[in-house]
Amino acid sequence: MRKITAVILLLPNVVFAHSGAATSFSTAFFHPLSGLDHLLAMILVGAIACQFSKTNSHILIGTFLVGFLSSAVVTQGVIMDSSMIETALAASLVLLGIVGAMSYFFCSSALIYALIAALIVGIFHGIPHGQELSGVGIVGLLGLGLASLGVTKAVEILSSKVAVLRGISCLMVSGINIVAGISLLSIR
Repeated sequence: MRKITAVILLLPNVVFAHSGAATSFSTAFFHPLSGLDHLLAMILVGAIACQFSKTNSHILIGTFLVGFLSSAVVTQGVIMDSSMIETALAASLVLLGIVGAMSYFFCSSALIYALIAALIVGIFHGIPHGQELSGVGIVGLLGLGLASLGVTKAVEILSSKVAVLRGISCLMVSGINIVAGISLLSIR
């Protein structure tokens, strides 16, 4: 955990995926994959999803994507304070990490919390992408959505297929998200 924290503190520009505007399908597709904050969120949503039934896992991933894409649509071209957005992103990693740990220990009763957290995290992570998607339109949203769906589903499928990974991946990524979120909040 110390090494992860050190890496996050030493590479603050790599942590956040808000380096510039997406100008095509391919740049929009790779854009959420370029920042550690978005990768951690997508990986944990997938790891949390494998804790629930197949139907509920689809609903959880869909909830994350609806929040992510709807906030990206609403904020296209809107200029907002980036430090406020980055703080919200970091706090959302902590929230999602806590909910991920809850889903590991209290699986059946944690679904509603996981859905709420996935929606909030999706909304917060969609805002900066919407700001950077001005002019790309539906093609950019398609790229964003496919990349996000691909990562979350891949983690969910991998974690559910390998029985040993099912709980461990969720708990481990939850801890990493909490440490990463707190580390990012401390440098704000």
